[in-house]
Amino acid sequence: MPVLYDGLFKYSEKRISSFHTPGHSGNANFIKKLLDLKLDLTELPDTASLYDGGDLIEESEKRMAEIFSARKTLYSAGGCTLAIDAMLRLCAFPEGKVIAGRNIHKSAVNAMALLGLSPVWIYPDNSGGDFFTGRIDEKSVEKALSENSNVCAVYITTPDYFGVISPLHKISEVTKKYNVPLIVDNAHGSHLVFFPKMHPLSRGADMSACSLHKTLPVLTGGAALNIANKSFCDGAKQAMADFGSTSPSFLTLSSIDLCLDYMKTRGKEDYIKLSETVKELKKTAEKCGFKMPLGECDPVRLTLNTASLGVRSDEAYKYFREKMIEPEMSDGKRTVFILTPFNTDTDIERLFDAIRNFPLGNTPYVKEEAHKPCAAMPLREAFISESVRIKTACAVGRIAAKSVCSCPPGVPPVIAGEIIDDFTAEILIRYGFEYINVVK
Repeated sequence: MPVLYDGLFKYSEKRISSFHTPGHSGNANFIKKLLDLKLDLTELPDTASLYDGGDLIEESEKRMAEIFSARKTLYSAGGCTLAIDAMLRLCAFPEGKVIAGRNIHKSAVNAMALLGLSPVWIYPDNSGGDFFTGRIDEKSVEKALSENSNVCAVYITTPDYFGVISPLHKISEVTKKYNVPLIVDNAHGSHLVFFPKMHPLSRGADMSACSLHKTLPVLTGGAALNIANKSFCDGAKQAMADFGSTSPSFLTLSSIDLCLDYMKTRGKEDYIKLSETVKELKKTAEKCGFKMPLGECDPVRLTLNTASLGVRSDEAYKYFREKMIEPEMSDGKRTVFILTPFNTDTDIERLFDAIRNFPLGNTPYVKEEAHKPCAAMPLREAFISESVRIKTACAVGRIAAKSVCSCPPGVPPVIAGEIIDDFTAEILIRYGFEYINVVK
C-alpha cells in the first residue's frame, strides 16, 4: 500500500484553502502540463546539464536574469538552500568571517560550518513590534564591520518569515564603503520583483537567494541565485555544483521556465492586485484587535499575532483548520499566511470570515526577553566535534554541538559552539527541544 501517496491524496481531497508554500496553491493550471512521466528526464544531450551551461537551462536562466535585472541567474532544483550554499561558497576565503543577522535559516549556518566561516552575529532591533523579530539596521552593520577584519560577506535575511523588511538600500551603502559583498537570503521575497525598488538587487545587494517555489507558481524545490556583482559570475556554476545534486528534477526546473512566461505577462498585474486584497485583510484584522508587524513589510504576506488576543498558536491553528484554512505556520504567538494570486475567491472569503469571527482567549500576553548566548568554541570545530545527545534540562553549562535553528527561520536559541545557559535551556524546552547534542 503506498502510504505516503495515499496520505497526500487524502489530504488533497479535503479541499482545504492553501495559505502556505508552494506558491502555486494547487491552482496554477499552466504548470499542470508537467504531470507527464515522459517529461521526467535526466541530463541528456537533447535536454541540458544544470551546472555546465551553454544549453537549454542557461538559455532560460538568461531570460530569468532579465526579469530580476541580474547579471546572471542560476536555477536550483535543490531549493533555496543550494542558492544560499553557493552564495557563501562564492564569498568564502580561509578564516573568513560573515557578519550575519541572527534571524537566519539553518542552511546558512550549516554552510558556514562546512566552509569554515565564522559568523559575527547582529541581532534584529525591536522595530517589528511585539513578538516579531524586527530588522537588521545599517548602524549595526557598520559597527560590526568597523570592529572586525577578514570579513568576506555581510549576510542579511529579508524579508523575514513574518514579512518584515530590513533597510537594504542603507545597508548596501555601508557594505560598499567597506568593499564587502552584501548577500541576501530572499527566500520569501522572490515576488518582490513585481514591486518598485523592493527586490534585494534593486536595493544594492550583490547576490540574492530566491526561493521561487515559496511565493511564485513553481514546483517545490525550485529556486534561483541572482547575481548583480559581475565578479561572482564566472565561478557561480561551479559553486552550485559543489553543493548540488547531479540528478536535478527536470520537472522542477521546467516549472521555473513556465513561471518565467507568467512573470513576463501577468505576474506584476496579479501581485499588485493581490496586495490590495491583503491591505483589506490587514484592515479587517486590525479592527478585530490583531497586532501585525510594524514598518515596511512584504505587501502580500499576512502575519497575525494571536497572542495579543489571548490565544495560543495551537488553539489558533485548530481554529483556522476548523474554518478549512491551512496557514503556513503557527508557532506559539504568530500565525503566518502566504497569499498568492492562485488563491481562489473561496479561499479569500474563508480567510476574511475566519478573521472577523476569531474567538478571544485568556492566555496571558507575555513579551519575551532578548537573549544573546556566548560562544565558547568556533562554529566549525563544534560542528565536527564528537558529541552526545542529552536532555536539554541537563545541558546547562555545556557547549552546543549542533545549531538549534527553527524552521521557519527566527532567531536561533543556540548555535553550535555556544554555551547553553539557564535561559537558553528554558527557551529550548518551551519550544519542544527536549534533547540536544552537546560537545562530548
